Amino acid sequence: MERNKVVYLHRKKTDGSVFYVGMGSLKRAYCKQRSIIWHRFINKYGYVVEIYKDRLTKEEAFKIEIDLIEKYGRVDLKSGKLINQTKGGITVESLSEEIIVRRSKSLKSIKRTDEWKRKISLSHKGKVKSKEHRENIAKSIRGKKLSENTREKMRLSNKSKIITAIPVDCYDYLTSEFINGFCSIREASKQLGCLETSISNNLKGRTKKVKNKILNKQLKFKYKWH
Repeated sequence: MERNKVVYLHRKKTDGSVFYVGMGSLKRAYCKQRSIIWHRFINKYGYVVEIYKDRLTKEEAFKIEIDLIEKYGRVDLKSGKLINQTKGGITVESLSEEIIVRRSKSLKSIKRTDEWKRKISLSHKGKVKSKEHRENIAKSIRGKKLSENTREKMRLSNKSKIITAIPVDCYDYLTSEFINGFCSIREASKQLGCLETSISNNLKGRTKKVKNKILNKQLKFKYKWH
């Protein structure tokens, strides 16, 4: 088991009092990618880093972090002076009601642009859903009356799946040597171990090549009729 975790304290530069407890790698102790509250705090008081304990396993570090947060207390719970917003460890339990409401409101107020939605959609394409995941989706919509807009989206989604059934040929990118033909993008994906989205993007000219570890080659794809 790796013993590469540390528990660290952030202290005010002005009077040395502890205002934040954390755990992670040594690099994380000095990292400034943190919450707005943390940045407001250090801009006002400055800060110094103290490595409380090192060479810990993850489980050991979590336990010490939880104990220290309980010892010093939290501002949001009015039990102490730490700006931590959880009890520590791997959970987010014991978030104060105020913090939960504020986070919920902030998420609802975020306007998701069409470009953002498109990127999220692309990131999920080609991922295989587990049987449990598919069953949960089915349960969630069972008995619900779908709107016409939702039905249209489902029709378009199914239409795009039909397109993946178009036959494609696979070639060596460097030599242009023909490797094999496949009855669909999905079949090529299964046999070659490439993501469907990678093959689709290559066919549409969005990428020049597709890396393949199974064949140890760089590939390119063409529709059968090309």
